[in-house]
Parts: sequence; C-alpha cells; structure tokens
Amino acid sequence: MPPTWHPMHTAPQIVERIWLNHLTLGPILAEGRPGRWYAPSAARQVWRWYRPVGPDTLEPFAGWLPYEALAG
Repeated sequence: MPPTWHPMHTAPQIVERIWLNHLTLGPILAEGRPGRWYAPSAARQVWRWYRPVGPDTLEPFAGWLPYEALAG
C-alpha cells in the first residue's frame, strides 16, 4: 500500500531530510532550509525551490513524507 502524502502546508520549514512529491519529477529527497527546499540532482547540481508566499502561488510539490517513510 503506497504511503499517504501529507499536504505541503504542513511540511516542516527546517528538516534534515524529507521526501517531496514533485508534480513532474515524482518523489525527490530534499533538505529543508528556512524559506527554501534544496535537492541535489544526479549531476551534482543543487536545485532550489522557494516556498510559496501566498495562497495563489504555484506549488511545485503535491505533498511530503518524512524520510523514514520511503527509506526502508
């Protein structure tokens, strides 16, 4: 049974490792920093996503899971 993704508005601002369900990339492993999400790509680049400020801002993620949920 697949895990249930939590709504993004409940995601922690600061976390060591977290799974984010990207709308086009699927689950990615990211780190939470104040105001941003950081995720290293396979090319050793770092992708940055700013957290949305208002209710009308497009959110690139459909939900989140704690690291332990998919790390098993």
